[in-house]
Amino acid sequence: MPKRSGGQTVRRVVVAGGGTAGWVTATALVRHLGPLIDIVLVESEEIGTVGVGESTVPTFRGFHNFMGIDEASFMSASRSTFKLGIEFENWARVGDRYIHPFGTVGKSWSWMADFHHFWLHARSKGLGGELGEYCLEWVAGEANKMIAYQLGSSMRTVEHHRARIMDKMQAGSLPQLVRMVLGRRDGG
Repeated sequence: MPKRSGGQTVRRVVVAGGGTAGWVTATALVRHLGPLIDIVLVESEEIGTVGVGESTVPTFRGFHNFMGIDEASFMSASRSTFKLGIEFENWARVGDRYIHPFGTVGKSWSWMADFHHFWLHARSKGLGGELGEYCLEWVAGEANKMIAYQLGSSMRTVEHHRARIMDKMQAGSLPQLVRMVLGRRDGG
């Protein structure tokens, strides 16, 4: 049994608050301490959903590992997609936007400075594109937006259909799906 300072045994843990954070916390505690302690989740029906969407940042993969969850099976069963970044509209001022990608932006060329420093220097000289143009996640996210715009649909619908196609084709990634399709056209 876990002990508190002073030697008292912890017999019950209360997770105050539901939602994704509360349920993930309670689930992890049950998985790893369940036989040792009583775990109670308390949530209020009076507190509504925040409504930011049920998605996570890439570090959530560590939680899957911690819980012993097979990520490929989980993604397939829940029809999930990977979140590539977060876009903040009207970030600094109306009409401005900022995209925070969850991947590496550009390639660093020197031990002295990361890509961002070289990009800023190039921009000060009138060279180079937007920072996001050097990030695979940003470019892929923008592709979904473009497809949605051209179809007169939402990005969510595009992501849903893409996930269904990948599931049906049993493709683990978009590049794998493209290779499969091109292989079939070439008679492979």
